[in-house]
Amino acid sequence: MTSRRTFIKQSSLGLAALTFPFSKTKSVAPLCYFTKEMQWASYDEVGMMLNELGFDGADLSLRKRGSIEPENAAKELPKFVSALNRHGISVPMMASDIGGVGYPNIEEFLKIISDNGIKYYRMAYLKYDFKKSIEANIEIFHAGFQKLAALNAKYGLAASYQNHAGTSLGASVWDVVYSLKGIDKKQVGAQFDIRHAVVEGGESWPVDFAAIKSHINTIVTKDFYWAKNEAGKWKVKNVPLGEGMVDFDAYFKLYKEAGLDVPMTNHTEYPIFNEEQEHLSNKEKMKIILPVIRKDLNVIKKYL
Repeated sequence: MTSRRTFIKQSSLGLAALTFPFSKTKSVAPLCYFTKEMQWASYDEVGMMLNELGFDGADLSLRKRGSIEPENAAKELPKFVSALNRHGISVPMMASDIGGVGYPNIEEFLKIISDNGIKYYRMAYLKYDFKKSIEANIEIFHAGFQKLAALNAKYGLAASYQNHAGTSLGASVWDVVYSLKGIDKKQVGAQFDIRHAVVEGGESWPVDFAAIKSHINTIVTKDFYWAKNEAGKWKVKNVPLGEGMVDFDAYFKLYKEAGLDVPMTNHTEYPIFNEEQEHLSNKEKMKIILPVIRKDLNVIKKYL
């Protein structure tokens, strides 16, 4: 059977092929890494690291304080994508500050994304107006997603709205389901984050997954557990995959049963460098970060 990396590198159909319904016995969708933790590195160094680790693609951060500031995207994105491609790394997805069609110069920005071969972009988090009812908020979110879907169709893009713990749209997962009702996930879908789903859902996250699975167009892997801080208050602590409260056996079982074959991105939310290591050379930093990320990647590969 064709491996994921062989498929992505050899297919003449490129990124468009990644949306075709392949055999579900083994995923061929790209396995990516969110490069937020590599912003200290050059574009080529990011490509070198991802290639050495065995990732298929990069999940870039094109937002304020990201790998590329949005206003610099036209100049810098082609350079970054080209550097990654030279190392055999595709760029199917990215994170953005786009919250809807009101984003500054949105059509220009979407065209830049599309022209550089990126298919999926994660959206900014949408806030509730608690002066209105939840139902009224959902109607507003839904209308916004509909407008964005029409614009994405024009540029061949798909937005992904992530479920994130807290009080924004998506924390409960169900609100995203209703907000996306009737909208094609090829234009606007959900980025399912199992870490945040377990933080908010506890033991009910499988129900949340069942509710949202038909809308999922990208997924995130990360882990956590609850721990008391110095003040004695319970807080979420981000940890390497397999060391926290996420039941990856149960999760990937449901993932495979759902027949999902969508781009997956691994996030490293826990600290990698201590204060002294932050000042090391890039070469020394690479020696530290690679085994850390590889450990997470090995956990994921057990299930794919």
